[in-house]
Amino acid sequence: MPDDQDELLAEIQALRAQVAALQAEQPATEGLWVRRVAPGALAGLGGRLARDPDLQYRIHRAAVLFWLAWFPAATWLFIWHRAFWESTGIYLTLLFSLWANLTTDWSAMTATRAAKYAEQAAVPPGSGVTGS
Repeated sequence: MPDDQDELLAEIQALRAQVAALQAEQPATEGLWVRRVAPGALAGLGGRLARDPDLQYRIHRAAVLFWLAWFPAATWLFIWHRAFWESTGIYLTLLFSLWANLTTDWSAMTATRAAKYAEQAAVPPGSGVTGS
């Protein structure tokens, strides 16, 4: 039995060393997009938006209120101002569709970054594996 434990410990140490080597090979990307695309005050807002759940909640709440106001407005335009709706409704639908695609991808990027940070936080101290 002790031989099995020694083998397992040796294998765990080898795997930890492999993980550490792989992490050392990857460049640090912490906040890279925010610094390159949005310098200055906007970078702070982008970083805060990516990491502050209260700010994210307030933004989503504002979006919900917008959509709740937009539904009756769109219905009113469709029923009582058909000519206006026919001239601009397709364009508005296109914009909302593009916005939905953008926000879906942005949310996916944020989720993957959050998963990465959660995974790094789950590494136990003293395990020999360092987060990048």
